[in-house]
Amino acid sequence: MSSCFPDFHYHFSLATEKFDFHKEPPNKRLCGGCGCLINDRFLLKALDRYWHEDCLKCGCCECRLGEVGSTLYTKANLILCRRDYLRLFGTKGFCTVCCKTIPAFEMVMRARENVYHLECFSCQRCHQRFCVGDKFYLINNRILCVDDYEEMMAYGKQDTKRFIV
Repeated sequence: MSSCFPDFHYHFSLATEKFDFHKEPPNKRLCGGCGCLINDRFLLKALDRYWHEDCLKCGCCECRLGEVGSTLYTKANLILCRRDYLRLFGTKGFCTVCCKTIPAFEMVMRARENVYHLECFSCQRCHQRFCVGDKFYLINNRILCVDDYEEMMAYGKQDTKRFIV
C-alpha cells in the first residue's frame, strides 16, 4: 500500500528518578504534548522529546501510551497506539480456512503464505487446535496434526485425498 505519509514505528522509554533530568536546560524539560515544564518524578521520552505521562496519548482512542506498552506509531502527524495504527493503516487479510476477513489488528497464526484466525488454526481432519510451538504439517494448504499426518503416510501418498477434508 503506497501513501504520501511515511510510516514510523518507535519505542519509547520511561525515565525515572535515576535519570538526572533536572540538570537539562529548561527548554529541554518542556513536554512534547502540552508544552509545559516537566517537574514530575516520572516522564516519558519519545520522538526525541520528553512527555508527561498523561500527555503521551494515542491520537484516536486517547489511551495513555505509557500504560499500553513501549511502542507508538506515527503517520500523517498522528501519534497512535498499535491497535489504532493497524485499524487505520493496516491491511486486511482473509483466513485460509474460513475465508472470512481478518482485521489488521487481530492476532493470527501463519503457515508459509497462509494466514489463519486463531480459532481456525487447527487440524483439518480431527480439529485439534494448535498452540505456538506445536508441530503440524501443511499438505496442499491444509493443516494436519502429527498423528493424522503419520496415519496418512502409513496409507501411502496415493490415498491422501481420503485424509484431506
